[in-house]
Amino acid sequence: MNSLACTASTLATLTLTRHVENYLVFALTVRHFTHASVRDIRCTLLSFVRHCDSLKIYDPRQITPQTTLSWIKWERGRNPFGVGSPVKDSTLKKDYAHLKGFFAYLVSAGVLEKDPSAFLKVTRRRGVKALNVLTVEQTNRLLDATDPDTPLGLRDRVVVGLLWIYGLRCSELIALDVADLDFENKTLTVRKGKGSKPRVLPLMPGVVDRLQQLIRQRWRETQSVRHDIPLLVTSAGQRLSQQGVNQILRKYAHQAEIPGKVTALTLRHCFATHLALNGVDVAVIARLMGVVSQ
Repeated sequence: MNSLACTASTLATLTLTRHVENYLVFALTVRHFTHASVRDIRCTLLSFVRHCDSLKIYDPRQITPQTTLSWIKWERGRNPFGVGSPVKDSTLKKDYAHLKGFFAYLVSAGVLEKDPSAFLKVTRRRGVKALNVLTVEQTNRLLDATDPDTPLGLRDRVVVGLLWIYGLRCSELIALDVADLDFENKTLTVRKGKGSKPRVLPLMPGVVDRLQQLIRQRWRETQSVRHDIPLLVTSAGQRLSQQGVNQILRKYAHQAEIPGKVTALTLRHCFATHLALNGVDVAVIARLMGVVSQ
C-alpha cells in the first residue's frame, strides 16, 4: 500500500473512464450493490462515456448540464435492437438514476463541485453515502499518528493497518482471534465475513512484525496467550467493539488533521479506491474484500 503514489489531486486528474471504474468498485464493495446491478450501471455509464468521447470530453470537470441533456436526447432516440420502438421510459429512468448516482459519488469525492444532472428528477431508493476519500498520504499520516511504543498505540496501529491494508469490515476486524494468524505460512484467516466461507489473506512483512510485537506484549501483560483469545482488546482486556474502533479512528484523524469523518468503512473504501487507482481489476478487489457474488 505504501508504494502507491496518490496525491490530493489524483482523483481530480483521472480520466472519466477511470472514475467510472472506481465508482463501480465503490458500488460493489462499499454500497454492496449486486453484481447484476453493477453490470447495469457499467453499461449505462460507458454509454455516457462514449457520448462524452464524441464531444471530446475526457475530464469529468468538463461535463455540464448541457452535456448531460445532450446524452439524454441521444438515449431517448437510441434503439438497441435496430427495430421497433426506442428505449422504454422505465429503462431511461433507471439509466438516469445510474448517472445521478455516479455524479453524487464524484461530488462526495470532491472531484465535482456541483452535480451536472441536478435538473433530472429521479426517485431513488437510496442516496450515495458521502464517504471521506483519503489519499495514501493522508492514510499514512493516520497510521503514523499512532505510537507503537505504547501498548494501546501498538494496538491502534494494528487496527488502522489491518483496516487499510486488507479492507476488512469492522465486524471482521474485531472478530479476529490469535488463532487466525499463521506466522509459519504468513497468512491471516478472516472467518467472520459475509457468507460462511472464510478467506485467507497474505501477511506482509511489516504487518507480521507488528502482529508479533502485539502478541509478545499480550504475553507480558497476561503471561498467557491462548489461540482462542481475541487479537484486539480494550485496556480492560475485553474484545474491542465496533464503537471502540471508530473512536480510535476519530482520535487519530483529529491528531493527523484529516478533515471529514473517518470510520472503519472509510478505510475499507480507501483500500478499494487505492487499489483501483493502481489498476487492480474490480473482480480481484471484490474477492480480496470478501464481497459475496449475488
